[in-house]
Amino acid sequence: MAMSQQLLRISRPTKIELIRLRRRVKVAKRLHKVLKDRLIILTQELISLIKDSLSLRALIHKEVVECGKLLLDGLSVATPQT
Repeated sequence: MAMSQQLLRISRPTKIELIRLRRRVKVAKRLHKVLKDRLIILTQELISLIKDSLSLRALIHKEVVECGKLLLDGLSVATPQT
């Protein structure tokens, strides 16, 4: 027997057991909704962080290219000291 079947198996099919199971289902549904909402929030935060990191990466790349150009300009002007 699978684990889920063992957990939901009614050992005594009484009215009280039915009420307990309904409460468990209600709690499980509420918890599922909370977890689903949290997943949506975390996914949105992740997408926002990815967008920020991509824009920062582009900025850094631009700065590195500019530094490379300045270095080449400096090397072309500088004369070796003898």
